[in-house]
Amino acid sequence: MEEEKKEIPSETKMPESMLPQDIYELIRFFILTLAGQAWTYLGLMPNPKDNAIAKDLIQAKLGIDCINLLYKRLEEHLIDNEKNEFKELINNLELNFIQQQS
Repeated sequence: MEEEKKEIPSETKMPESMLPQDIYELIRFFILTLAGQAWTYLGLMPNPKDNAIAKDLIQAKLGIDCINLLYKRLEEHLIDNEKNEFKELINNLELNFIQQQS
């Protein structure tokens, strides 16, 4: 018995021009997505779904830790400018995490 492939509605598909072209781009995308979520979980940005501010430091820490792991795997494939930007992002997230704990 063959499984039917379900078609994804076109309104939910990402335009091809926005799709990451390789794994390195995909990892950059994940890092930036996780960073946005971490800022939200730190209570420093509103949740885009409902515009509410809510702090969840456990999820913020998990997001920051994942960003660090992804960055370490990606680092050797980045130019110096990109490395500096990601290091600054990570430092800012970690400093804000420490501030939000108090």
